[in-house]
Amino acid sequence: MMKKKFSFFLACLFILTSAASVAHAEDSSASDTKNLSDSPEYTQIRSLEEEMVTWIGQMIYIDQDIPEDFHTEIEYDNASKIYVDTNLEEQSFTSQDEIMSYLKSQNYVWVIPVDASLDGASFSVTVARETNQDIQIQPGGEVGQSNTSEGKWSITEVATYTTDSYKEQMKTETTPIDDHVFIGGIPGLHYPIALCFADGEAKYWKDLGSSYSALEEMPQARLENTTLYNYEQVMNVLQDSQVAPYLSGQELQEKETLLSSPIIWIFAIGIALIVVIGGVLFFEKKRRSK
Repeated sequence: MMKKKFSFFLACLFILTSAASVAHAEDSSASDTKNLSDSPEYTQIRSLEEEMVTWIGQMIYIDQDIPEDFHTEIEYDNASKIYVDTNLEEQSFTSQDEIMSYLKSQNYVWVIPVDASLDGASFSVTVARETNQDIQIQPGGEVGQSNTSEGKWSITEVATYTTDSYKEQMKTETTPIDDHVFIGGIPGLHYPIALCFADGEAKYWKDLGSSYSALEEMPQARLENTTLYNYEQVMNVLQDSQVAPYLSGQELQEKETLLSSPIIWIFAIGIALIVVIGGVLFFEKKRRSK
């Protein structure tokens, strides 16, 4: 079931974090660990805990004071690393080593599950790296910019959802998978999705419970009785969509069907014959007039 958003629509999150992607790509010390507790940003993210609790409290106790005994359990060990704005759909490699090497230079966020002991609802907090550019007036009246908080991590979203966390969903997958990585912001998919590897190659995309417009239009790519989609079939559609980015998958299919219609080809051939015959008659008339 699709997440119910509270503050920022997730697509806006990807736009926000893309401003930091260039700076992060140049950071040679970027961590490729899957566990938040092993990452270099863990201490800084832990320092946001009081703010996380406040955000969630405000979601629960709308227009009310948050009780002093309000308590949440922030599941740092269950946090998921989501690579965002990767442009992976524009790449052609399928090797796990090549994909992971490529992703190491991309921006990412952490999505942290939070248990607030409420029946029927769970929460998640998303934290992302910021690069704030403060405008400053330089001597002589020139306007300059200063990256005063490059590398700072902050909360960008709090959401409530009814599905298991991303990591928990991967634990229950029965199809043989050697490894996986979470990716978000791919055009046509948008929401976080799991890229699954087997035998050193990208094999599947795993639905994580959101609404993926591209996947809904290609049921033929889905493995029967699973939430897995064939990696190459999905990528082929996504890459073809780059040719006409303003068309949906259905519109692209309709356009291809129209172009392959016999009526269209008969019409095109008829136009070509008219042009050819007209040219012949024109030159013949010109020859006789001499």
